[in-house]
Amino acid sequence: MVSRQPLFSRWRRQYLPHHNHKKDRPRKAKFPGPDLRRVARVVLWLLGITMSYYFVWHIPSSHRHQAKRHTRYLEDAFTQPRQVQVFMPIDRPRVYKNADFCRTLWSAIVNGYRVTLYNWDIRTKTTSEEEEFDTHKPKVNGLARILSDNQLLQDLGILPQDFIFLVDAVDVILQLAPSVLVSRYSLLPGGIEGKPITAASFNCWPNQWNSSACLDIPASPLPMDMFYPEGTKLAPTMAPVPIHANSGLVLGSIPEMRSLLQKINATMASPEYPWIQFDQGAYNIQLQKRDLTVDNSLSIFYCAEHHTESLSLLPNGAPILPSPKYQFPFIISRTDLPEGRPVGKDKRTSNIPVALHFNGIGAKPGFKQYWEDMFPNLNDNDEQSKRWREQKVRIVKTSGWEEQSVEQICGSQLGLE
Repeated sequence: MVSRQPLFSRWRRQYLPHHNHKKDRPRKAKFPGPDLRRVARVVLWLLGITMSYYFVWHIPSSHRHQAKRHTRYLEDAFTQPRQVQVFMPIDRPRVYKNADFCRTLWSAIVNGYRVTLYNWDIRTKTTSEEEEFDTHKPKVNGLARILSDNQLLQDLGILPQDFIFLVDAVDVILQLAPSVLVSRYSLLPGGIEGKPITAASFNCWPNQWNSSACLDIPASPLPMDMFYPEGTKLAPTMAPVPIHANSGLVLGSIPEMRSLLQKINATMASPEYPWIQFDQGAYNIQLQKRDLTVDNSLSIFYCAEHHTESLSLLPNGAPILPSPKYQFPFIISRTDLPEGRPVGKDKRTSNIPVALHFNGIGAKPGFKQYWEDMFPNLNDNDEQSKRWREQKVRIVKTSGWEEQSVEQICGSQLGLE
């Protein structure tokens, strides 16, 4: 017979409260305060939402932004015309030392060039004249570094097809527009042939006059008596026509300039190179190796060092007459010249160069005089003058870059109001 006691006991425990074996335990008093478990769940939920946003939206969004910028850059590279990007090596103390840099900068801005300054912070002060020559090596390796940084070029708005125009910053006047520069370069024999072109000089300096860098170089198409009467006795380093390299004006595409500057850098770093402070000797060596060409017809550039007296000021509206001794591969039209402004003209070749380089001690006074004749009214209140003063100039620093207006950089030096 099966005992009913266990079944009855279970029934009592289940339905009769006073037979419940579980003793009532005193409940803890609830104090006001946050439910930590609920707070933790909320924190974890918010953290999850934040991480989801970062990985699902933020990172892809930044990549999309970069991709859009890169796409626009590539589209511009195929659709925009070639621009001339002027690079001027100058450190900040020299900018405020005298107004010559600002004169060069103003001539570039007024004629429509896009200007980038570099080597801005390579020194904090200029203490001696010797330091003026210490800028030659940084001029080369500073620009070589920029041209090797594709991201920096993109940030500066420089397209792959653009020309790079290296311009000495304190003694050059750019007097004709970039379109004239490109047009003349393309019309020169062998123009745009894959080699940069430099200004031409009569003097082979600082190389030895009997070295291959001075002797084994291309001849000039100009007549030998264009500048000196036949039979004139010249110094051993001097040529009767301009055939040697001058590093104050150099023009080429981005890959051409990058390759040339790297070679110049290597030449200057060689133990066999004795002129550590000067880059021009390296340019002459590269000319002998045919890594560059020179403007030995003075079609684009003019160096006034030994022929300042050959330069004259052509008044606005004066007739343009060709040379009877040499026919240039281009014709100077009135539309090539700036409206309402005189320009410098070479009396011997009858050419109006794009850029005038007043290199050498004897040519320096002419720089200021010609500039003042060309730009007498800097503070005109017309809209064009205001735009020139407000034009932005890019400044590449050791880390990063910035923009400043012409007035911010040169307002005090040029007396801009």
